[in-house]
Amino acid sequence: MGSAPPVSPLPRAPSRRTLTLLGAVLAVVLFGLVLGRVDVVRGAALLQARGPWVLLSLVPFGVAMALDAFGSREVLRGLGHRAPLRALLPVRLAVEALHTSLPGGALLADALNPLLLARVARVPVPDAVASVVARKWLLMRAHGVYLVAGAVATGIALRSASVDATSLRWLPWGVGASALVPSGLALLLGVSAMGGSAAMTLHRMLRRVPRAARWLEARSHAFAATDASFLRLRTEGRGALRRGFVPHLVSWATETLETWLLLRLLGAPVSLAEAMALETSLS
Repeated sequence: MGSAPPVSPLPRAPSRRTLTLLGAVLAVVLFGLVLGRVDVVRGAALLQARGPWVLLSLVPFGVAMALDAFGSREVLRGLGHRAPLRALLPVRLAVEALHTSLPGGALLADALNPLLLARVARVPVPDAVASVVARKWLLMRAHGVYLVAGAVATGIALRSASVDATSLRWLPWGVGASALVPSGLALLLGVSAMGGSAAMTLHRMLRRVPRAARWLEARSHAFAATDASFLRLRTEGRGALRRGFVPHLVSWATETLETWLLLRLLGAPVSLAEAMALETSLS
């Protein structure tokens, strides 16, 4: 009998240093692409004219990231995990960077978020997936409330406007009606995901994909564990979800603060109500 053919070794996975280097190169390239679209001379003149006060425009973003991380911590506590903010905040910043800097970054960020939580905050992947979906659900609900508040602010801003705003009387109602979109999506997400069977339903659907059945069958326990995490959040984590809602609502409000600060730094004498009207009308 002939000897068996030699088995070729599996290719080595890239080292952590290689992945870090590739990430750094990608970050530099993306920064260069963004910087190429900026009028550097005009920007420098604006910074010089406003002085160090322009640094205040960075505060709302930092506050929003911290609030988001705090809300995620409360959700994870509902699943029995005591993840520290010092671990959650870098994850949130990394996800936000992916979301804003890459085409299709929102999908990539949502996909990587559970993996980053599992790696950095030591959260099991099924619980991390459930917490990310719960965060999305809380953000949608908070967005709906924020838009309703924005409708009120828009009405106040129009009534106090120094010019005739008769043609914009519909705007507060339009902003208020737009709250139905995130609120409706939150309702659908809550019914589908929090019911405790969404992951296995997705598992059964994906098994119809050719050549994926065996891979999915080997991981059916992970899908079942994710459903168990959703169910645990719905039954035992209600208090944590309520506590997580408030930081996400306030994080939406920081967008108004950011708009107000930027406009004031640019010399526009706008009120907070006017800034909120502008922000919610465009969001």
